Amino acid sequence: MHRLTPDELRSRLALDYRAMRSLRGPTIGRIEAFASPLDVDVRRGVTDAEGLAGLATVYRVEFRFPMWRAAHRTLYRARVVLCIPTNAYPFAEPTVTFERPVPFAPHIQKWSGHVCTGSAWYAAQGNWLIANLVIHVMRLTNCDGPCAREGLNRQALLLMTAPLNPDLEYPVVDDRVTHSGVVTPGAAVPFVARRPGGFAPRAPSTGSEKVLFARRAW
Repeated sequence: MHRLTPDELRSRLALDYRAMRSLRGPTIGRIEAFASPLDVDVRRGVTDAEGLAGLATVYRVEFRFPMWRAAHRTLYRARVVLCIPTNAYPFAEPTVTFERPVPFAPHIQKWSGHVCTGSAWYAAQGNWLIANLVIHVMRLTNCDGPCAREGLNRQALLLMTAPLNPDLEYPVVDDRVTHSGVVTPGAAVPFVARRPGGFAPRAPSTGSEKVLFARRAW
């Protein structure tokens, strides 16, 4: 497996941070960035300068839309933690775990909150950012995707055969972050492994979404 140099890794993590900071949409809530899992427990987030320097390796993201907490019981907010494996990133998949209360969905383990994200990350071959994974996990939570034959929650797999919210508005990443080609003088060049098709597909921006990240404290 190809591994990034330390400079490439920091540049890639900085790109992830900028993409996460640009996520916008009514279904995404507070986003926090941390330097390590230990910092999550004490709520010691990275500063903006630290995030832009590529030091953020853990993200805590709030989902805001109707989900199931148990069979036919509604949950309106949930928080998911994504941990980046820096030793083999971006080719190794981040771990994804929901904090309690855990949403009820086929690919989410009820007792641990662990999310099985399928083969999407590996299929992207390093082209997905953490922001892409956040949107993918939101789709799994909404049961919005191909019907799976297997899952971590058998009861949810049998009950949830269609999206809970068919018209759910998923968050989008500001295209200027990943496609502008603008590099701040003196900053490392953003690194992302590319393939002929470019970045993995994501929902297009309409330009009308409310920017929820403006002036938000990290």
